Amino acid sequence: MHSGWKGKTKIYKCEYCGKEIMKMEANIKHRKHIFCSRECANTARHIYYSGKNNTMYNSVEKKCQI
Repeated sequence: MHSGWKGKTKIYKCEYCGKEIMKMEANIKHRKHIFCSRECANTARHIYYSGKNNTMYNSVEKKCQI
């Protein structure tokens, strides 16, 4: 953020590592998850969206013809 910024900032906690970070409310308003870095976001994505939480889980049904 530059020194002339007049928007509201707030302290948030990273959902993965717990680190406190300062972000602009406008950038956070429409997000489901808040992370401090791309590394935390990628690591958490593997946890949050794997297995049954993945939208593609059980979406393709294969039938074997014997």
